[in-house]
Amino acid sequence: MHLQQQPKAKVSILIVEDNRGASKLIGRMVALNFPDAVVYSADNGATGVELFIKHAPDVVLTDISMPEMNGFEMANVIQSIKADTKFIVFTAHCEGDFLPQFKGIGVNEYLLKPLNLDELIMSINKFI
Repeated sequence: MHLQQQPKAKVSILIVEDNRGASKLIGRMVALNFPDAVVYSADNGATGVELFIKHAPDVVLTDISMPEMNGFEMANVIQSIKADTKFIVFTAHCEGDFLPQFKGIGVNEYLLKPLNLDELIMSINKFI
């Protein structure tokens, strides 16, 4: 798979979350705090990969448990396309459960659910 070459926005962020309400809330918070950013949204990992290939976002925000392709599977595919992709993962599981998998896919930051939106914004700021 190859990235499609398109003009890049100043900053682009991909949100991959199967809960539509959560996805919309995260999208609004990102848009408010990063008004120059372009935000893409997917409701599963397979669509997330498609959007990544098309837009090559700077940061990927993703849930782990999703239909069709989970966050780990999606991150592995994205890492094979662009190894330096920055990931922020949302999970309801504690660090001990998934830490080896997080390290294995190059997760840069993880946040526990329910999300603290201030923490999310601080995490995004680290990578843009």
